[in-house]
Amino acid sequence: MIGKIKLTPEQADAIQKWLCERNGDKAALLDVHATAMKKQGGWRNGNPYRAFNGLDQADMARALLIGYEVEETFEVGDWVACEYEDGAWIAQIERIEGKKVFAQWENGQLDWNYVHHIRHATSEEIKAEKEYRAWKSIGREVGGFREGDIGIFKNEYVDHVDALGVFYKDGVLTGFYPTESFIEFGGADE
Repeated sequence: MIGKIKLTPEQADAIQKWLCERNGDKAALLDVHATAMKKQGGWRNGNPYRAFNGLDQADMARALLIGYEVEETFEVGDWVACEYEDGAWIAQIERIEGKKVFAQWENGQLDWNYVHHIRHATSEEIKAEKEYRAWKSIGREVGGFREGDIGIFKNEYVDHVDALGVFYKDGVLTGFYPTESFIEFGGADE
């Protein structure tokens, strides 16, 4: 079964522009595109439809008659997800080289994936990944409070481990100071 074709954002915009300006005349677009590709070697520079140059006649027909999806575009700094059998790995793009996207994935290594294997991460996935990385940076599992941690809840300090866990699970804990960040000076008399 032939399905929808993937178009670049520029190609999708050009189709919408054509259809909007010409009352949805798909047949005319197919004819004009065939002429432009065959007689002129493509749409000329300066033409607002030159994004069509990457589409042959069959692809244009597929886009117009079956439908299309717009390819996602990615930039350095975007948070992306790559699906694996054990779930999605979430990372922030550090570099893009052609169709390869480089990021620090779950294993902590700078590695790459092809653009067509990733998608933009959801806000929930990004939040969870940032929390995971924050916990990992202090050598703990997510939600792994310890004796001596001090949490902030409604501008008050909380130092009871069980309360910290409950507030964290309920999503009302603003943040916390891990006991590992305490600096002892050793000069005070007790």
